[in-house]
Amino acid sequence: MTTPGQVRKLIREILAMSAPYGQTERMLQEAVNARVPGRVDLTELRQAREWNHAKEYLRSKTNEDTDEVEYYATPRGLAKAEQDQA
Repeated sequence: MTTPGQVRKLIREILAMSAPYGQTERMLQEAVNARVPGRVDLTELRQAREWNHAKEYLRSKTNEDTDEVEYYATPRGLAKAEQDQA
């Protein structure tokens, strides 16, 4: 079982690794699920993503070519991801 804190941390890690590029919700869920035992459902992922957004660790932007929302690590999120690794 994966805790909410672990999912929040994984989201920051994944976005930091892909910086400066963004990740769609589907891409984030696949990347998180590749790193945890079991599966993280969409509700858990969205709660963790919104928590990170509220802390200003990530931002979102709609890709004008695909009309999909993409999520990006902010400078604050990059610093937090680096701190998480220490």
